[in-house]
Amino acid sequence: MSRTEGSRTSRKRKVEPNKSYRWSEEGLDRDEQHRLRREALLRTAARAFNETGFHSTSVEDLAKRLNVTKPTLYYYVKDKDEILFECQRMGFDMMREALEEARAGSGSGMKKLCHFLTRFAELMATDFGACLILTGLKPLRPASRAKLAVFARQLDTALRDIIKQGIADGSIRPSDPKLTTFAIFGAFKGIASWYDANGPLKPAAIAEAFLDIIVQGLKPRT
Repeated sequence: MSRTEGSRTSRKRKVEPNKSYRWSEEGLDRDEQHRLRREALLRTAARAFNETGFHSTSVEDLAKRLNVTKPTLYYYVKDKDEILFECQRMGFDMMREALEEARAGSGSGMKKLCHFLTRFAELMATDFGACLILTGLKPLRPASRAKLAVFARQLDTALRDIIKQGIADGSIRPSDPKLTTFAIFGAFKGIASWYDANGPLKPAAIAEAFLDIIVQGLKPRT
């Protein structure tokens, strides 16, 4: 897969799911403070888009959530399109990182698939993962949408490759990799629409349950 400068940056610093950052941090240099404030803005935006919708959330609303002025936010982003683009990119980067870890690991195609799906299910319970699904790419300007569509195609291809490996090594029963990929993404993306952080189900438990369903369906039949 090709990598953008943004994805290389995420390699150096893994984003922690749903972690909150204060706008003002003590004892940080200017670059680190700028990074943390920008990330606080993006995480706040992703959560706001998930709760109230992209079109119903204004930059002024985000400023109020962060207890700063609206002009202050424009020091960190150009406009609302860039905010959504970066939120979506963060979600794609975390998903791509999970796929790359799976592909680079040892073992059968099924083992690699299980590794990725565990991470994927947990990702759907994060602010950025949910924003990627609930808001989608349609609200973006055409140029921004086209850039992220490339990431989506790369992820689709990577998952198909894992499934093909599993079919070839016998750990996954013969099936259409394209349709299997569609089925997996369709099922797991749905987590973002009903997951409740305050509910009884935790991301790890959801991942385990979904994984069991998928594995049972893809096991070689005797």
